[in-house]
Amino acid sequence: MVKFPPLKVEPVGKCEGGDAASIGICGDWNSGARRSVVEGSRTLGGSMRTLWTLLKVLIGLAIAIPVCMFVLSITLGVVGVMIGLAFLAVRLAIVGAIGYGVFRLARHLFAPKSQPAAPIVPELPAVDPYYQAAMRELDAEIGRAER
Repeated sequence: MVKFPPLKVEPVGKCEGGDAASIGICGDWNSGARRSVVEGSRTLGGSMRTLWTLLKVLIGLAIAIPVCMFVLSITLGVVGVMIGLAFLAVRLAIVGAIGYGVFRLARHLFAPKSQPAAPIVPELPAVDPYYQAAMRELDAEIGRAER
């Protein structure tokens, strides 16, 4: 709250010259009016201010409470959907695991036993006749025995 400087209102004749002496107010030209407003607001204005603040709070609550209930219901709906989707995912995972187990059991019981395949040894390629002739010629020049 604003605090004003002390005011002094005196009857005409006790002011010291000038225009203030002619109207009977020493100090600011509206100091008497300001003083009455300030003093009045301490009594009746203070309770009206409290009532007005209370009314604003009530109007704010009248708007905020339904909006909060609406937002809460939407939030609970979204959370419910997420929980429902989580349960659906868990159920699908369980059904998938059971189905995989049944498939493995059926394959074990009804499928023929597979024998491990013997590794196939690739055949060596045929020897190049020109290579063989070159090796014989080299062996003859070096003096080694025939292979």
